[in-house]
Amino acid sequence: SACVHAMTSTTVTAQPPAAKPAFLSASRAMSASEVLAVQRQVEGLSDTSIATWLGVRGYSSADTQAMLSQLQAAKQGKLEMAPWDADMKQAEGLMAAANESGAKADALRKEAQAAKDEAARMEPAIKQTNDVMRERQAAADKWGWVPFTSKATDLEKAKREWATLNSKKEDRLSAGEAADASAKTLRTEAVKDTLAATTLKAQALKSKSAAESADRAKYLMAAVALIEEAEQAFVAGGKTPALQILAASSSTLEVLNLKPDARASPGSLPGRLQALVFPPPPKKSVGA
Repeated sequence: SACVHAMTSTTVTAQPPAAKPAFLSASRAMSASEVLAVQRQVEGLSDTSIATWLGVRGYSSADTQAMLSQLQAAKQGKLEMAPWDADMKQAEGLMAAANESGAKADALRKEAQAAKDEAARMEPAIKQTNDVMRERQAAADKWGWVPFTSKATDLEKAKREWATLNSKKEDRLSAGEAADASAKTLRTEAVKDTLAATTLKAQALKSKSAAESADRAKYLMAAVALIEEAEQAFVAGGKTPALQILAASSSTLEVLNLKPDARASPGSLPGRLQALVFPPPPKKSVGA
């Protein structure tokens, strides 16, 4: 941390850094969304500038190198996706499909309603033609036997007009029913895709949270070991060797945002750091 570096930047005798636990060299889990978010913000910067940018924002050395590698992969279109990122991407695809199906279903329902409305508007004309057909049927029955009359011809014409109108009406009703059926199918697909997307998203978030928790636990174990080692060095040689140990592995503290805190409990990690970095002055003897 900055305060640790500040305390060790004066006259401190160089000593080999304390050995880190093996797992400290590993970076934390990074999601593709995090990498892409960083990529948008550092576009056009050199690797050195990006590393500085990341360091200012609390990235450890291991995380910085991992992010630089991921940014290079993203630039080449070869970004490695964590399992939860793959699930999240699939969930986004399913939601897009669900939205598309829903939009198509809405359009088909409007189409179905328009077809039904058109069929309904034909009813008066069909009724009128049906009335004419009945009248001409009665006239043909009464006068159709008289030679050279048009009663039979008029009846056939009315029948054709009625059949044409009724056929158009049935066609519109059939089209409306077909559109309704397709809309229902699409709506069912949309509901299924939405449910699958919700399940996948929840699974992705759970996996991501588990990975982040595992990372935090890993660094927390390292921080405890680091502070214990610094405390032992403090007891044996005072403040200077303790600060050297902390400075050598300060990235571990940075990942957890662990800093000395005078208000923290003496037994907590921030409280123990406070005692190492800003130890209280030695008590004066009674006879002094």
